[in-house]
Amino acid sequence: MRGSVPLLAEVLIGLSVVTDPAKRDVLRYYIDEWCFEDLTGDARIAASRLAAAALREKRVAHLFRALGFLEGYGRSWTRARARVESLIRAEEGEFLLTMADRTREEEAALLVDRLREALTGEHPVERPWGYGGATGTGSPVPVVDLWELFLDLSDLPVRGGRIPLAEFVEKGAGDLGERAVELLRRWLALCGLASPEPEEGFAADAVRVRTTGPVPARLLVRIAHDRGGRYRLEWWAVLSRSVDAEPEIGPRHIHPRPVGAEEFGAVVHGLFVHLDNRSERGNHDRVRIELVVPLRMLAELDAPQWESRVEPGGEPVRLGARAEVVYRVEEFCAGDSEDYLSARVQARRKWHELLRTGASLIFDVESDHLPHGVNVPEYLSGDDHVFFSAGHYERERWFRTMSSAVLSGVPVIAWRRGDRDVGDFRSVLVRGEGTTVTLDVIGALPHRLHRQRRGRPPEPGEKPIPDCYNVGLVYHDDLPHPLEPFIPLFPDSPWRPDESGGIAS
Repeated sequence: MRGSVPLLAEVLIGLSVVTDPAKRDVLRYYIDEWCFEDLTGDARIAASRLAAAALREKRVAHLFRALGFLEGYGRSWTRARARVESLIRAEEGEFLLTMADRTREEEAALLVDRLREALTGEHPVERPWGYGGATGTGSPVPVVDLWELFLDLSDLPVRGGRIPLAEFVEKGAGDLGERAVELLRRWLALCGLASPEPEEGFAADAVRVRTTGPVPARLLVRIAHDRGGRYRLEWWAVLSRSVDAEPEIGPRHIHPRPVGAEEFGAVVHGLFVHLDNRSERGNHDRVRIELVVPLRMLAELDAPQWESRVEPGGEPVRLGARAEVVYRVEEFCAGDSEDYLSARVQARRKWHELLRTGASLIFDVESDHLPHGVNVPEYLSGDDHVFFSAGHYERERWFRTMSSAVLSGVPVIAWRRGDRDVGDFRSVLVRGEGTTVTLDVIGALPHRLHRQRRGRPPEPGEKPIPDCYNVGLVYHDDLPHPLEPFIPLFPDSPWRPDESGGIAS
């Protein structure tokens, strides 16, 4: 969290409650239970101290509740709150998961996402026994929705044999809505505070995630334009300490010098070799390389075909034959606009719907047609579209199509780099006479492309993907990554694209 202090301090300094000494004194009243820092004097020093305290005490969410109340939930606060959304979500998730049964963490994590989606924006019911009745106390900062109320009640200890959250749920069942009550009761059961009948199909969600296969060893490489025709690279290894352990994001490494586009292959091959030789690599059955780049760069990158010699004087080997190769769109992972925040939320919803139903609609521009009067963003906005194929177009049309899919939160996007007619994706991904693509097909797609690029025969029931080396694949799954919104690639040299936003010539 230490690296997040400058980010949070920069966000705080944009709020009048922090910059105005008099308002800062008022803020102290709302946070004095956890912040003991001296907030007088210079505003920037105060912002830094406030940020450090909030992160240390895991009170970023509480701080922004107080700031929102004092700022009147205005535009500046809304923008600031969006910029630290990832910090708040991580903090809230960590807090809630400590309460759940540790043997059911995957199920609990899915349930937390469902609760956040169902309760955020829903106004608390107004009843005499309501918040104060359930807590036995008041709160200096009023909650704005049921999600905040849920967090507050979850944080309270049992009082005289009464469980505040359970009491609130039972007394408010008639006003909370059927779905909210169902999810809250399930949460109470996971925390060992109740034992309702299991919801059919829900417990299977956590198991179904595993149908996508074991988690690969991962190499995340972020590429950004520096100046002229040079680029900066940074990378992280994501590995597990044991076969059954959760993957851990390693330290951030920065390439010592800017490189040209022609050097990408050699650099990334070298990083792959370094990761492949790590002892932790033995805890994974394969390696996935994830390239994080601005959207406009995707049209010009051909990472699966990047070549390097495994041995001096030997034959060049393409990257796609050595590892799974996928892309993540930088703006999607770290964009600070409301559009990209919304896209991330939509992507999570689409994944959860796929996990729930086991299948998703597929839209391939080479074989499918939009309903009359409906455009691409409208058509892709539903939770039932996880896969989209952008086809092969001239650059600007391709960029517009890709941008629509990314902003619609479609997490898996494929396209053809070659200009030959090699057929559509629907015919090779949809099985039999079906109209949907299944969870196991989507989950195995990076590995399927890798196998085929190595010359391995298709698995039973699979069809070969023509021109597999000329397939680009964006894969925004839920595996952890270190990218947070609004943190520049290099503190001393923030990324600034060339005029086209792509690879400079």
